[in-house]
Amino acid sequence: MGTGKSTNSLEYKRINNHGRTSYYRCEPGLTFLQFVTEIARAHGIVSKKQTHLRLREKLYTVHGAGSRLFIIDEFHQLFLRRGRNETTPILQCEFVRALHDMSGGGIAIVSTDALAEHLIDNKAALAQLLDRGTIRAALPDKPSAEDARTFIKSLGLPLLSDREPQASALIADILKSSGLRKLTLHLRDGAASAAKLGEQYTWAHFVATFENLQSLGKRRGQ
Repeated sequence: MGTGKSTNSLEYKRINNHGRTSYYRCEPGLTFLQFVTEIARAHGIVSKKQTHLRLREKLYTVHGAGSRLFIIDEFHQLFLRRGRNETTPILQCEFVRALHDMSGGGIAIVSTDALAEHLIDNKAALAQLLDRGTIRAALPDKPSAEDARTFIKSLGLPLLSDREPQASALIADILKSSGLRKLTLHLRDGAASAAKLGEQYTWAHFVATFENLQSLGKRRGQ
């Protein structure tokens, strides 16, 4: 839970993408069969002309093959656009529990704080999911300084210092106004610009690329 959850989930999948990390972003209003079909697709399973029971069997087999992790993002969306007494979200949650139990593969459920309210409202029905020895980690509203330093280092940039006041101010402003995801995109834009020039990525590239994009956006808006 917290800001940057989807960004962190997708980045984890990217750097651990050896065929053993799958990702799915939940959508509101899906039927149970649609939900199972989408999870199968996320695991690379073609659902055409297969019964939902056969899909489930294949999922248990595929997810249980080796050390796999399935990241289910925006889990709270399962409860949106539902009637008060509709049971579909509970069945979907139970299927996630079954996928974990039958396959033995790892599952990471990612959501906003809204999920806790839905789980509490359906505590009796979802007790087995809640009791699955899960580790609950809450992301802070804003990334810590250490998190920012780790990400910056991964791009090959030197740590910020007093000699880079413009870059420091830009990063602080982006984090405050737009969050981690936007900062990630701007930092990668700078890296792409440096690579195009055949140069080592520096803070000067980051600042220049950001200013160029801002200037371009203003010209297009005129």
